Amino acid sequence: MDIEDILEQAVDRAVAACVSILGLLQTSAEDIDQSVRKARDYVPSDKEASRRKEQEPTPCCFGLLSEVDLIDGIGKQMADASNVPENGKAFWNASRHCAPISL
Repeated sequence: MDIEDILEQAVDRAVAACVSILGLLQTSAEDIDQSVRKARDYVPSDKEASRRKEQEPTPCCFGLLSEVDLIDGIGKQMADASNVPENGKAFWNASRHCAPISL
């Protein structure tokens, strides 16, 4: 095959090679052209995607999340810690006054 071959030329070469190697009967040029036209006109349908859109999505997994009181747990440690930098304590003090985050 040559890189500059158009589809019809490439198919003709492939058919000729199959005929000579496998010893098959040569297909008519008309049949080859008709097959190439069908290949060019083919438009795949995405039936699977349309079916997926119609179905309501169902959850695939569930989980439990425990509630942890970080202000109580970390707050005591931060108050008593001597090895925490001042900017770390400042960050903690600023963030504990923010609204609680829940998922």
